Amino acid sequence: MKKLISLLFLIILLPYVTAHSTITGWIEIPSRVGIEKYPLEIRDVSPTEGSLLIELNNKEYILKPEVLLNTSFYSVYMNSVFLKENGGYAAFNITFPYLLENQTVLVGDYSLTLLSVEENRAKIRLRYDDIEKELIYNGGKIEFNGLTVQLAVMPLLFDGYLYKGSAKYFQDWRIKFEEYNITEINGELKEFAKISINNKEYWIEVGDTLKAEGIIIETKELVGSRYLKTIIKINGAYASLSISPSLYKELEEGKDTQIGPYIVKLERIFSDGVYISIKNTCGMTLKSAWIRLGKIGTLVSYGGLHIGITEVSNMGTKKVAKIIGFLDEQEIPKVEEYAFANVSFLTPSNALQFEPFNGTITIKNTGDIDLKYIEIIPKLSEEFKIISSYPLYIPELKVGEKVEFNVRIEPKKGGFLRLGNIEIHANAPYQLSCDGFARISFSSETRWINVENATPKYKLVLKSQNSTVGSITQLNITVVNMGNTKGPFTITIAFPEQFAIIGENINLQGRFVYFEDSLNLNKNKTYSLLFIPIQEGEFEILAALKEGEYIIKNSTVAKIFTIPSPTEKESFENSTNETSTSTAPKIIKENTTTTATYTKVLNSTITVFPVKQKLLFGGVGFAGGVAFILLLAWIAAKLEERSRR
Repeated sequence: MKKLISLLFLIILLPYVTAHSTITGWIEIPSRVGIEKYPLEIRDVSPTEGSLLIELNNKEYILKPEVLLNTSFYSVYMNSVFLKENGGYAAFNITFPYLLENQTVLVGDYSLTLLSVEENRAKIRLRYDDIEKELIYNGGKIEFNGLTVQLAVMPLLFDGYLYKGSAKYFQDWRIKFEEYNITEINGELKEFAKISINNKEYWIEVGDTLKAEGIIIETKELVGSRYLKTIIKINGAYASLSISPSLYKELEEGKDTQIGPYIVKLERIFSDGVYISIKNTCGMTLKSAWIRLGKIGTLVSYGGLHIGITEVSNMGTKKVAKIIGFLDEQEIPKVEEYAFANVSFLTPSNALQFEPFNGTITIKNTGDIDLKYIEIIPKLSEEFKIISSYPLYIPELKVGEKVEFNVRIEPKKGGFLRLGNIEIHANAPYQLSCDGFARISFSSETRWINVENATPKYKLVLKSQNSTVGSITQLNITVVNMGNTKGPFTITIAFPEQFAIIGENINLQGRFVYFEDSLNLNKNKTYSLLFIPIQEGEFEILAALKEGEYIIKNSTVAKIFTIPSPTEKESFENSTNETSTSTAPKIIKENTTTTATYTKVLNSTITVFPVKQKLLFGGVGFAGGVAFILLLAWIAAKLEERSRR
């Protein structure tokens, strides 16, 4: 019977039971906690008493450990504190009424925004530093980077009857059923009720829902003229937020545990504290210190990690301590914070297809430490290629030093093209690395370049004198550059098999002679070759110039006449004592040496000087240098066509 009476009493009071939101756990000092527009500013901690300086709405409070602080909106309790340089961490239990739709609650570096609410679900946004996440809450607990969130969506304030003229109070709301009205609309009678919320009045048709001033009022029915059946809910949620430390673990003396990039080891345990070491993952000690046990605890800190103890115990055969750790990933040492290299890549804004240009690469150490074993990696697009050598590695670059070098780059296509950038990989000293160095990358800006399409255009002119069998005869080939390229180009000349060619440093394949050269824009150059005809007749000499896909061809005809054969001379060299009208050299089918005239062209001026040459017969298939046969098929076909005529 007593249980039944207690249950009935609870049901009667249920609409008036006050619920609230909570924030619990370890919060860093200084921090902002609570509703974003009305936060608690936890400013400082006393190193002697462990009390906190808190500001709320321009009013300051002193919160001592294990003492409750009540304000008009918050209730704050703190039972333990740890000190570190420039602040510390404290264990809090904070209550506040509710979180309305579109409001944000702050918990140090965390924030929770209630974007919208529906029956039994809510859309929320969670944020930690620069990490942000939006999701739909359907119940249960949500874990987010050490923060645990649980919501009671659209909590019930009241389910019952409002009495006309009598106000009811629910937390921050004063709700009153002011009056009602019955109105005929389109021949139908409709009931309307006037409800005031915190003295703001709203008319609503009975049966509809009113959403205003942070609450939702569902009007169910009008009973007589004095009672209005309603269900009243908060247009928001009760929020429960809890922050867990990065590490909370029981360790025996001599044992270790990992947190982030660190190893924490309990070296020795005493009754009033412990001696602890922080190491990297390879066991190198980074810091060691004594930690005191007490309500005002101390922390040993290194690179964003703060370690303390909450309890020690001696179990006879072993000593155990409970350690607590806080890891701020933003404070973990990053090699990028003190190692930096400025990489620049300078190129012209315009270039010509197939015409190489210079790119200047500059690397300067603008960081605080020396860089070692720097690898240079050009990241050029496929439309370009580097045709020169460049340093692949730089052994060391001290602080403030720079290196600069050029590379020759050839564009393979035309258009406005992405050239690319230069990337370097360097090694910098880093204590968290097992080998003491960290690999770090830097990059230059990305370059774009306007490449003009190459348009080769040349004029090719051949000229040869009529001659006699056995006479040294000159062939002149003149090239005029009429395009926008400079080469290189290849010239191929097809001599008849009845000609022997005199030359040095030329390429010969069968009866084909070829060589490479280049020529500046709007310039011309004449090349001279010497040959000895060994048969009379009319012969065509063909030539072709090729640059890339561009080809130009031309030819000339040489008429060869006979002269009386020599009777007393047996070799070509003996003919030097005879006149050209009475004797002719004897052509020997092998390479012999003779004195001839070689023509070299510089700046379109022909210079003639004697050199020792070799007599080369096209028919024997001699090749001088590396054989590269260009347009041979076309020229051979041309010669065959001429011979058939």
